[in-house]
Amino acid sequence: MNRAQLIALTIALLPMPAFAVDVAALVNAADGGDISAQTRLGKIYMNGTGVTRDYALALKYFGLAARSNDPAAMNGLGELYEYGWGVPLDYRLAFNYRSAAAKTGLPRALNDLGYMYYNGHGVPRDYQAAFQYYSRAALAGSTDSISHLGYLYSNGIGVPRDYNLAFKYFSQAAQAGNSNAITNLGQIYEFGRGVPQDYNLAAKYYTQAAKLNNSAAQCNLARMYKSGKGVPQDVVRATELFIQSAENGYAAAYFNLGLMLRDGLDGVPVDLKGANDAFRAAVEHGYSQAASFIIKAPPVLSPAARDFLPVADGSPAPPPKTRATGAKVSPGPRLALVIANGAYAPNLNTLKNPVNDGRLVAAALIKTGFKVTQRYDLTVIQMKDALATFADALRAAGPNTTALFFYAGHGAAAAGVNYLIPVGAPIKNLTGLQTYGQSADAVLDLLDETKPTTTIVILDACRNVPFSGARGSEGGLAQMSARNGSIIAYSTAPGKTAADGDGDDSPYAKALATTMRQSSEPLEILFRRVRAQVADETQNAQTPWESTSLRSEFAFVPR
Repeated sequence: MNRAQLIALTIALLPMPAFAVDVAALVNAADGGDISAQTRLGKIYMNGTGVTRDYALALKYFGLAARSNDPAAMNGLGELYEYGWGVPLDYRLAFNYRSAAAKTGLPRALNDLGYMYYNGHGVPRDYQAAFQYYSRAALAGSTDSISHLGYLYSNGIGVPRDYNLAFKYFSQAAQAGNSNAITNLGQIYEFGRGVPQDYNLAAKYYTQAAKLNNSAAQCNLARMYKSGKGVPQDVVRATELFIQSAENGYAAAYFNLGLMLRDGLDGVPVDLKGANDAFRAAVEHGYSQAASFIIKAPPVLSPAARDFLPVADGSPAPPPKTRATGAKVSPGPRLALVIANGAYAPNLNTLKNPVNDGRLVAAALIKTGFKVTQRYDLTVIQMKDALATFADALRAAGPNTTALFFYAGHGAAAAGVNYLIPVGAPIKNLTGLQTYGQSADAVLDLLDETKPTTTIVILDACRNVPFSGARGSEGGLAQMSARNGSIIAYSTAPGKTAADGDGDDSPYAKALATTMRQSSEPLEILFRRVRAQVADETQNAQTPWESTSLRSEFAFVPR
């Protein structure tokens, strides 16, 4: 059995019980009125510990113990209602049960109330309230809450970002054996957050947490084995760890397995069915962006029908011998327009990296033979002028022209239309976006009208925007379909946001520029490599995506 078959075979595997429990003895005790036995049975059946998971029995035993005001049982009922396990999802009821348990000082209930405030489950999202509950639970001895405090400080959520405090809390929880804290220490060292970047220490912490069956650590360690960071590169070991993580229900592990099978870049044969199974499993486990990566089967056409597929002007395609699909074209002019906007204050939050990203990508394009026009911090009029001038240059360039448009900055979608956001515009709501934003569809129309042989559109435009009514604060750009002879590359999956980055450049721009300078492979493969790098860099929080209808082969570095 090859590795692709092994991955596909394990996609549907479920975790086996970790250890046996004398359930019969607990049932006897619980039926005799033993409150602790009732509560323990509720937990056992809710988690499937040594038994088949049974939410109805969990509800029964938690309910029996809760009648005696057992705080752990009340908190267990809160968990069932918060996640809709065996009961209708009901955040208010969950909040009430957890609050009653928290009044007794139960550390787990205090922690879980903090989690409800953090996620806005049954209450308005309130990071400060989450911090207060986590702090109380931490003082009561909850290592989960100590780890959560580290996470808040590490990401600047509800408190000023403070890597020193984050390290302190993670270390404290890790010393008590908290696997999430150990995993977070690995992330601190992997990405150099407040400490010198150290892949060896990162791998050490991930290994320690993975042995404790922490699914996130297993997935992170798999990434390191796949890339050879901190450990010898070993794709077989990476695959095994991704499988272990997936078996533990970690959605990002399913997604990584899907990418390996879909892209075939890690010594794994391409297996589109296995990839789709993995992506669907990721969606089922809550990783919604994986839905964008499911490969849809093309229509089945006869050879004769394929010879007469329509092209851009509606006429039949030329005979097979002269069709451009997948064919190399003669080298021609390479023209690029790079627009990057970051100086949005006071209308929107300023972005520190787009201009750096634009310059980085422009330098890589120049290195690979592009004539590049660079424009930064443009108003809407300046953006339209830059696009019109670029279109004129494309028309004058002649046959076999490659056109590339790169945009970095704020972007949002409304009513199915994507908008690139200029600086200096009073965009504070949906109407402002539609009035002052630059339609991305209009950019595609303009480029399509100039009829280049190859069109490359790259949008690093999914940073958060702070107004409602548009996909931007809760999600990124909407999906657009590539026109004939073009590819549209997004810095993240449709409906998701992209990171501006902690350093001088965004993860996407850095990976893109590096790969452009080095790759003599076709565009589709280049963007696969960029996707893999960004997914690794962001721990799958950001996964680039493309839509393509390329009809010719193009490489940044000519072969």
